[in-house]
Amino acid sequence: CAREGILRQHVHDDTEGFFLLAALAPWLLGSAWGEENGDLRLAGYGASSLAGRLEVAWNGDWGTVCGTRFENHAAGVACRQLGLGHAVSYSTTPAIRYGPGTGAVLLEEVICHGNESHLLRCIHSGLDTPTSCQHDSDVSIACSNVTTPYSGQVRLSRESPSQLGSPSHSNSLGRVEFYFRRQWGPLCSDGLGENKANSICRQLGYTNAASFRSVSSDGPFWIVPTTSCSTPQPCFTDCLDTLPVAMESTCPSNAIMEVQCAFNLSLADSKSSGSPDLCTRPTDPSSPEPGAVRLVDPGLVEIFLNGDWGTVCDTVFGYPEADVVCKELGYPGALRFYTDSLLGNGSGTIYTFNCSGIESQLMECSAATIASSNLQCSHDDDVGVECSPVVPPYGSLALRESAGSAGRLLIFTGEVFQPICDASFTLEDAHVACRQLGYAGASSVVGNNYYGLAESVSDRLYGNVFHCSGSEDHLLSCDTARVGAGLCRDEYDAVGIRCASVSSNSDEGSLRLVGGASAPPAAGRLEIFLEGEWGSVCGAEFDHLAAHVACRQLDYGTAVSVAPGSFGSGSGPAHLTSVRCQGSEQTLLECAHRVGDGGEGCSGQTDVGLECGPASVMDGELRVANGNESAGRLEVGYHGVWMSVCGRFFSDKAADVACRQLGAQMGLGFDHAAEYCTDASCFGESDGFIHVADYQCRGNEQSLQDCQIEIYSSTLCDHAADVGIFCAVSPSPPSSRLPSLPRTTASGRPKATPTPVESSDPGVNGKDPTPFFVQASFYVLVGVGGVVLLALIFAVTLCCFCAIKKKQLSWPSTRPRVAAVNAGNDLARGRDPIASELAANPVKEDFAEDYDDPSLTVEGETIDPSAVTKFPHGASNSIPTEPPPNYDELDFLPPQENSYGSETKTGEL
Repeated sequence: CAREGILRQHVHDDTEGFFLLAALAPWLLGSAWGEENGDLRLAGYGASSLAGRLEVAWNGDWGTVCGTRFENHAAGVACRQLGLGHAVSYSTTPAIRYGPGTGAVLLEEVICHGNESHLLRCIHSGLDTPTSCQHDSDVSIACSNVTTPYSGQVRLSRESPSQLGSPSHSNSLGRVEFYFRRQWGPLCSDGLGENKANSICRQLGYTNAASFRSVSSDGPFWIVPTTSCSTPQPCFTDCLDTLPVAMESTCPSNAIMEVQCAFNLSLADSKSSGSPDLCTRPTDPSSPEPGAVRLVDPGLVEIFLNGDWGTVCDTVFGYPEADVVCKELGYPGALRFYTDSLLGNGSGTIYTFNCSGIESQLMECSAATIASSNLQCSHDDDVGVECSPVVPPYGSLALRESAGSAGRLLIFTGEVFQPICDASFTLEDAHVACRQLGYAGASSVVGNNYYGLAESVSDRLYGNVFHCSGSEDHLLSCDTARVGAGLCRDEYDAVGIRCASVSSNSDEGSLRLVGGASAPPAAGRLEIFLEGEWGSVCGAEFDHLAAHVACRQLDYGTAVSVAPGSFGSGSGPAHLTSVRCQGSEQTLLECAHRVGDGGEGCSGQTDVGLECGPASVMDGELRVANGNESAGRLEVGYHGVWMSVCGRFFSDKAADVACRQLGAQMGLGFDHAAEYCTDASCFGESDGFIHVADYQCRGNEQSLQDCQIEIYSSTLCDHAADVGIFCAVSPSPPSSRLPSLPRTTASGRPKATPTPVESSDPGVNGKDPTPFFVQASFYVLVGVGGVVLLALIFAVTLCCFCAIKKKQLSWPSTRPRVAAVNAGNDLARGRDPIASELAANPVKEDFAEDYDDPSLTVEGETIDPSAVTKFPHGASNSIPTEPPPNYDELDFLPPQENSYGSETKTGEL
């Protein structure tokens, strides 16, 4: 009767009727409380109170919502109807995580503006008409547990003792609570009746109240006069005569109101719904509470402190602070903020705030006045904010390039979602992030952009690192610090996380092999325990890497073989399909997967069968393929299989180390790579797996495993970049490598031709070569000895040369001009120039024989010494004398050629 409104016909909007209803309620309404049409729930494998497959109740059954045209606005409305925070994420392929639904697909083409309070208030098709949608596009959502109430908001709380036996998924039933002056509290039921109950339900997005009743309760209470509500209103706040000042410890009836709301499609168009924009009721402007925030048109931020309204300085204001302002005003986040008083100038005191972004009120942030800080700020620097009902709050998280509960972790920084750097990101940090995303916790952390590269400039890495204890509810609640220089390369160092849908202590996700041998090598049909029962794993896309992860989880080493259908059909459901692993995962549920058969109709013919045993290929082992023993496509063993090596990060030092390791493995003694190429033109493309890693080698390591290794997602490379390598043993230094060939590698390094290198070295032919250190010592000794010998030869030659030159050039090369000038002077003074010169510089006998031209040049004239009359020492000269030259005016003569062809020096005088 209550559902059809019969009881409401006998209950008038007065206190007497209300108390009569309260007295009759225990037996009249015993079966009236339950799920109503339009109720929502989150369901599916691993669903939580915050995330799951979205389902809607209609005519006593639960059905799913089709993903056609479904987007973030609709997800936000669904989260709001569920009483949760903003939408963290949504997906139209829920089988990846929560599995497909089993009932009808009830809603299709849901289009929301974002400010609706009920999903059925959005444009949609379906419900009473069939849809063409299948369960492979069922909608799933994840909601934040951080809510942002607005002043005057109402909600239905499920904490009332009278509702312990009520349905657990009903979000249309509960105790009415009212939010005002920053406090939630129950409404005193005095004066509340049908019109108020209908107004409460309409503010919540429903069309009307199916039933309501009064329940005894202790205070404190909100007591609100509502005599002006003669007809139902879109907002309960429209019924308020005056705004309450504070909560009261008692109310006359000591009772509160419980309401069951309903959604009637026939009333949806005529019974408009409330919204935060319409129903917000700020505190009395004449007596605002301390810390109250308001936006003065068109968006100037003002805060009430010390009995007056003041403004906020823009110097340290950013998206975290803007987001807190908007959340305090009832919005999920800020669309943008404005500096330099672009939205107007205020008056009064100027304040500064420093927020992390997760606070719900500005007063929860660090605050100061301009007078008490060192900032220079005036009202020309007042900040303004524009809020939005659809922007996610600052600090929201998302997973990108992911499948299932794993992916690249991003954080919303006010404008875009930015990847988080993997520097110092720990499992404790991941636990907090996964819980914020609605999961039970984290299973592992992976770095080096394991889930793909940043795709745009806006994907630059977030500049902070986190230091969480693991118990926080929000990543921004953890201690943070700036990323150190050089730790994060934008495109490669984004962190990835794997979240767990269920507790790690649960049996969920356990594996077993059925129908084969249990002792190693173990074999059988692979089954997994989910949702309380064992089921099979569909073979679609299940490869050797997935089999390796399964065998390792079973403690059987690695996979020997994988063959769908080889061990018959299982009797349980197909729990998993489209399982795709990288090989390093610890459990099968950490791999990308779909829950259920994903609409692919997985039958027993494709149930995965496995054989597990000891690994035949050791991690890090090398080989060359498609060549000979010294040259070929380089392959490395990982996760029980051979993988080609991506040439994207491969270097010449890594090539040298790889050859050294290959030589040690095969006993061939390779000590360096004669050449290598970084594409498949040398030895062709592999048809198997590819290993993408950056081997940061120094060049002297004995194996690639000794180098520092950074492993990346296999999606970053393809087989066109398979590495080819040519190994050799050479007695010469590495500089004598093979000459470069016309083709070049991806990095510009010359490639080698596919022709294998033939070597005459005995080590290549299988003989034991001379140890490398012996060869090196020999070369060092020879080199040192050669240098010493050359130095001795050079020293002896130089000494001999200097002695000869000194003997030959001691007089003619240094003194011809001086001697000539002196001779001229002697002649001018009547002295014998030859005698004077011989007296000053006695001529050696051997020198006299070598000297062929004893003529002298004086003032440009040549004098033959034989023509000069020689007198005994002290006699007079018969040549007429001339006045002596003026030595101060004597100019240097131009350089002269002596008889030896050498140029005489100038400036000797």
